[in-house]
Amino acid sequence: MANQIANRLDRLSKARKWDTGFSSFNMKEDGVEYFTNKLDEVCYQEAKEHVKKGHKLYHALKEKRDNCKVIVHTGGDINSTVKTLQKEMASADIKLAIPDQLLQIAVK
Repeated sequence: MANQIANRLDRLSKARKWDTGFSSFNMKEDGVEYFTNKLDEVCYQEAKEHVKKGHKLYHALKEKRDNCKVIVHTGGDINSTVKTLQKEMASADIKLAIPDQLLQIAVK
């Protein structure tokens, strides 16, 4: 019975493209916890993917993060980079706390 469940779940895993497989089930060593732990993992994966697809805030913050990465990698001086980063993050109501010692590193 347990092998049948493992086989069906493994087929379902392949069909739904889960990262977790059920083919490593060992009837002598694994018990019910094996299935509940694996099913918990895949439920979390599916819920996370569902949220990623339709959540506006998730996509807005991802876009802000990408914009901030571009700002950091532009190669400008540290003061202008920090000011631009602060403006970008302020548009998402995120405060950027930069220590004064870091700003003193700027090339003169």
